[in-house]
Amino acid sequence: MDEASESLQSRYLVIAGIVSSNTLSSIQAGLPAQWPSNCHPCFVWYSYEDIPVGTKFDFVFLRTNPASFVNATTKIVAVTQQYAKPLDFIPHGWKTICLIEFPIDALSLIEKLSEIDTWDKQERTEICLATKETFRGLNLN
Repeated sequence: MDEASESLQSRYLVIAGIVSSNTLSSIQAGLPAQWPSNCHPCFVWYSYEDIPVGTKFDFVFLRTNPASFVNATTKIVAVTQQYAKPLDFIPHGWKTICLIEFPIDALSLIEKLSEIDTWDKQERTEICLATKETFRGLNLN
């Protein structure tokens, strides 16, 4: 990732919510047939750049409160979109559905996410994933 080319405030992934079981049934073909219990299919807002499957992030935090952070490594396990086509990366500027591996340390933040059917502008808790470089640059004061 070349994070230097993007402004600091846009260099993290925003997770809108957990994919509902209703939606999961329609996009299942775009994700692995099975995954570990610490992986969650998530609606992810527009990506700041192309991000390959396998990319790891170092911090998880509430979008409205970066000081709520957890130092926990997350990993992009799989990527698809509403047409259930598997992708090798999160394309720049796309909203996607990502299977994300979360460590137990991040469970308290994952539990705050709503189960949703699609990306929408409803008011709800969102969490963010950031690398060390990005997170250190956020103003937490």
